[in-house]
Amino acid sequence: PPFGAAASAGSMPAAATPPVTGSTSSPGSTPAASAGSTRIPAGVGAPASAASGGSTRAATPGLSAKIFTAGPFHSTADIKGEPVRTTVQDAVHLPAGMPMDGMGMKLEGFITVPKTGIYSFYLVSDDGSQLHIAGRLVVDNDGLHPPAERSGQVALAAGAHVFALDYIDGGGGGTLKLSYSINGGPVTEVPADWLTH
Repeated sequence: PPFGAAASAGSMPAAATPPVTGSTSSPGSTPAASAGSTRIPAGVGAPASAASGGSTRAATPGLSAKIFTAGPFHSTADIKGEPVRTTVQDAVHLPAGMPMDGMGMKLEGFITVPKTGIYSFYLVSDDGSQLHIAGRLVVDNDGLHPPAERSGQVALAAGAHVFALDYIDGGGGGTLKLSYSINGGPVTEVPADWLTH
């Protein structure tokens, strides 16, 4: 189904989104799960099928990727208009074959987690990025900056959840990487087979 339909079914009003207080660190460093993170209360991370009234959907591997070049891009809010290209990406990374100076990208779909727990997400980007899961802002790494990592936490039930990641590059090359840990365990990249649209 179109992303908008799934998002509206499971999203929360903007006013209900808690502020993100994540700290910035150098790529490669791993902030403690409780330091510089946002914890979203249990219950908002119900699986997408429950949020949409029990409807079923066919899962296609990868995320829908929409590429925008009508900048300038100073924050993810500057991603507007029609995309110049729409494709599918197997994982969270920069798009192949696109100029990295002055672009925006929207990755949309679902993330299917294998078990219920507290998930910490670590988002490295150059320049800005924002991660939303189940209609809630989980990691805010927005703005123009060199490679930096920010993190956030969300309680998720096992199953599929609406996933959206916005990314901008204002010029000078870019970086984009998403990792996770569950219940304070080891940090690893989000597996490609968790991501569908």
